[in-house]
Amino acid sequence: MTDDVPAADPLPADGALAEQLRGRLAELRRELRLGEEQLAGLARQEAVLRQQLLQVAGAVQVLTELVGEPAPGARVAPQQPGPPPRRVVVG
Repeated sequence: MTDDVPAADPLPADGALAEQLRGRLAELRRELRLGEEQLAGLARQEAVLRQQLLQVAGAVQVLTELVGEPAPGARVAPQQPGPPPRRVVVG
């Protein structure tokens, strides 16, 4: 990622401007490296958080089923009317 830019004509080895530019280049390379490291760390954190959320969601599902509540957002099928109850006459 750091060497994707085509090479330009090199600056003279001496001179205040060349020295300033070399310093700035070193600073930018450090910033780039640190930014890439931070981004990789955030990606690792995201993976851990996603795994934790999956575990929590699974636990919620299991406990919801144990308690007998419908899951949030679940559609409950309407009950179909069945035959009327039979009356038994004892006599």
